[in-house]
Amino acid sequence: GVFNTGTMYGLLLTSWSMGATGWGLVAATDVVSNESVASQLWILLVVAIVGVVVLPLVRTNTMDRFYRGYQLTMCDTVVIQMPSRKMRLEK
Repeated sequence: GVFNTGTMYGLLLTSWSMGATGWGLVAATDVVSNESVASQLWILLVVAIVGVVVLPLVRTNTMDRFYRGYQLTMCDTVVIQMPSRKMRLEK
């Protein structure tokens, strides 16, 4: 939505700049060949897999986001709930 536009543009520009920098380093230090392009694609695949694995940890529920600490809810069930240090000290 509108509130996430800045974040999405920031991620887009960051990924573009990282990709351009990475490709520039490979092109400058190595002869561009099939092997160098294949190694870049393998690195991209590993980064994509890590992103897919970490994606379920993103808190999309408002109750999770505004919880003081870390809370993850799946299917209306609290799976992980770690209060902040301040909340633990108050008890």
